[in-house]
Amino acid sequence: MRCLIVDDNIDVVKGIKDTLEDRNDICQICDFKDFIKHESEFEPDIIVLDLKDDADQINSGDPIFNRIISQRFIPTIIFSAIAEMYSVPDEVSSHPFIEVLSKGDEDEVIKCIDKWIPYIETVKTFKEQINSSFMESLKALGTFMNLGDKPEGSVMKYMLNKRANQFFDIDNVGDNPPAWIEYLYPPMKNHLLVADILRKISEETDLDKVGQAEEYAIILTPSCDMANEKTNKILIAQCTKKSDFSQTKLGKDQITDKNGKNKIDRVAKELNTGYNSSKVALPELPSVIPYCTVNLKLLNQVLSSEIALSKEEINDNHKYYRVASVNSPFREQIVWAHMINSCRPGMPNRDMVTWAKGILT
Repeated sequence: MRCLIVDDNIDVVKGIKDTLEDRNDICQICDFKDFIKHESEFEPDIIVLDLKDDADQINSGDPIFNRIISQRFIPTIIFSAIAEMYSVPDEVSSHPFIEVLSKGDEDEVIKCIDKWIPYIETVKTFKEQINSSFMESLKALGTFMNLGDKPEGSVMKYMLNKRANQFFDIDNVGDNPPAWIEYLYPPMKNHLLVADILRKISEETDLDKVGQAEEYAIILTPSCDMANEKTNKILIAQCTKKSDFSQTKLGKDQITDKNGKNKIDRVAKELNTGYNSSKVALPELPSVIPYCTVNLKLLNQVLSSEIALSKEEINDNHKYYRVASVNSPFREQIVWAHMINSCRPGMPNRDMVTWAKGILT
C-alpha cells in the first residue's frame, strides 16, 4: 500500500509514516506546493491531507482536495487542526473513502487506513480491469470507421458501453457468489426499471433501519414503458415474509423430513426454478433488504409520481422509495414468473396432492 502525506510540518505526521513503514507499506511526505509532482510520480493509494499551511495561515489543502475529488479520485483522510470547522462538498459527503479527522491522535489515521485497505486493493484491481475493458471496447471502432453512413456519437458510445459491460462477466465473481449479488445497490438508472425493489413510506417507517418484509414491493411494469413515460401507473407486487415462499419448513435441527429427504435441497431446487407457484424469493441484502417473498397475486397500482428514485429524494407526495434494482439474469427470471402467473389461464388453488395420488395409482 502506498500512502502520500501532504503536510508542511513533517514532525506532526512522522509517526504515521514510521508506523506504515514498520509494516512494509510505502509512505512519502510532501509539502503543499510539491503535491502534483508527488501525486504523478508516486501514484498513491491513499492520501493523508492537512488543510492549513502553518507558515502562511491559509488553507493550502483546499485546492488539493478539490483536485483529488474532481480529476482522479484517491481515498483521502483529511487530518487537520481545523477539521471540526471543515465541511466536505455535498457531491462527495457520503463517499465511503473520505474521512475528516482532527489532528492529534495519529492512531485514528492508522485505524482508518487499516479499515480501507482490503477495499482499496479491490478498487485498484478494478481500475486495471476498467482500462482493459476500455481497450477491448475500442476494437469496435474499426467497424464504425468502415461504415458508409457513420452512426451518431451517442450510438457509438452505447455500443462501446455494451462491449465494456460484456468484459465484466458474472464469471469474474467466482463459482459461488452470494445471493445478494443480484441487487444493484445503490440503483444507478435515473428512471424506474422492472424488478426495482420499493419500500413503503409511512409515519412508522424508520428509513435508517431494515423494515419488515411486508414494507417492500417489486415493480412489474416493463422498463421501457417507464423510461419513455408511456404510463403513469406502475404495477407492483407486494412482498410477504420469507417463509411464504416454500411449504417446506426448517425447524430446529430438522434438516430432513420424515421420509429422509433433505429440506434444504428441496428449497434450493425451488429457488433454482425461480418461482414456487405464484411466489418468488428475494435474498437478503444485509442492512438494506430483509429476506422476502414476492407474492405475484398480491398486486397493486401506484402512480409513478408517488415513487421517489432514492431515499434522499423523498418528499411529502411520495408513498414509496426505490431501495435497489435487480440485475440480470434474476430480473428476467422475475419477469418470467410474472408472465407465467398472469399471461395465461392459471390453475386455482385446490387439493393437488389427492389429484397427484390419483394419477400415480
